[in-house]
Parts: sequence; C-alpha cells; structure tokens
Amino acid sequence: KCLELMGECLLELGRPIAAVVPLAAASRLNAQVRAPSLLARALLEIGEFDRALELALAEEVLGRAPGNQVAKHVLGHPSVQTALAARLTDGAA
Repeated sequence: KCLELMGECLLELGRPIAAVVPLAAASRLNAQVRAPSLLARALLEIGEFDRALELALAEEVLGRAPGNQVAKHVLGHPSVQTALAARLTDGAA
C-alpha cells in the first residue's frame, strides 16, 4: 500500500515519470485495481500510450473492475484511441 500511495502522491505532484516505478511495484504486490489504474494514468501522462492501453485493457483493471473510472479515462484519451485503432487495423490486415 505504501508504494501505491507514494506513486499516487508523485502523480498528483506532476511527476508521472517518478510515479511509474512505485506504481508498477505496487501493481505486482497488490491484487486490487487501484495501483494498475494509477499506473495506466502515469503512462498516459508520459506519452506511453500503447503501454497505458495494454494496462487499462488488461485483466488487472477492467477484467476485475469494468467500471474503473481511471481506466475509462485512459481508454478515452485521443492518443490511446489512435493506438487502439492502429492495433485493430494491424490485426485486420
């Protein structure tokens, strides 16, 4: 829980790059969806749209909590939508 809170604080302080490591660790150590959803938000904020998309779509977030608002925010971001469209186009080819 401490790593999750540290990552969240760093995210709220506008330091998404610094938030990635503690949130990634918290995601592995805790079965709840909060840390992975915050990690997806941090990845979105640093421009890692494909990684944010993968995490938001992953079982860790939407598989366990289909109504997760952070994951929905990540998935609704225009750059993530572009990444998703590219994946769907590549998959159809």
